[in-house]
Amino acid sequence: MKTKVAAIKDLLAPLVAQEVLDTLDIFASRPEHHRHRATFELRPGVDALQYSMWDPVEGKHTTVSALDVPIFSKPITAAMELLQRQRIELTEFRAPPEARDVSDDWRQVVGQGLRSVQFHSTLSRELIVCLVYHDERLKNMKRAQLLPDEEAETARWVAAAKILRQRFLDADIAARVDVIGRWKRRRRCVERDYVNETMELDGRTLTYTQPEGQFSNPNAECEVCCLQWLCREARCIREVLGPVPAHLLELHAGAGTNTVALAPIFDEVAAVEINRVLTEAAERNSQANGLRNVRLIRA
Repeated sequence: MKTKVAAIKDLLAPLVAQEVLDTLDIFASRPEHHRHRATFELRPGVDALQYSMWDPVEGKHTTVSALDVPIFSKPITAAMELLQRQRIELTEFRAPPEARDVSDDWRQVVGQGLRSVQFHSTLSRELIVCLVYHDERLKNMKRAQLLPDEEAETARWVAAAKILRQRFLDADIAARVDVIGRWKRRRRCVERDYVNETMELDGRTLTYTQPEGQFSNPNAECEVCCLQWLCREARCIREVLGPVPAHLLELHAGAGTNTVALAPIFDEVAAVEINRVLTEAAERNSQANGLRNVRLIRA
């Protein structure tokens, strides 16, 4: 931690006065289970698939196990171990016989073209498992173009992913688990494509919908500290302004994490976000938290 703080201060030194650097707020993470996002490449192993992460020291990908990365949340660690136990076979895509029952070969269906996995958990113990695929047939296809029998392939994958999802649910590794598949220009969802998050902030209980793939602070507990800091600084600004209307313009609002936290401090908030999915999520989050002074602008 001391090394990180020193590096940040050196980076900011040309821009910030020393007396400001001396009063930086430092939020330390818990030693274990504080990270709520993880991405791994997948490789075939002798008995089970293997997880691989980029090692900046070695300059290459190295194989890891759930025990090697205790920083990840308990739902993610449990999901990593359970996914390995399913003995999913990583293969290139091959068209299956149409009449074959997916319950007999769901592991092969899930494993065809599977290249990596992304986990996204929350403090409220919800989890998304996103399986990322490569299909050579999609390489030169246009966005609206369909594969032969794409509807049937989608149905088979969803049926297989439902079996995998049920394995996660039966293991009770999280309050809720959703499984999503991603291909080039394609996404298939078993049920939901988002998680719900709950954060306690200065006596308020904030609820958020976080769409799959959106940016969020991977250290959710640290995010609460950051929101507390933002609100504290915003209140200081209000005190300096005095009894005059205060308006907030927020750019790159995302799904409204900061928007929801800061809105009660200001008379009016205009939050700007270009992504349609995130703008819709920010609107839902604003309404879910009872905010009436927020205007979402997609631009």
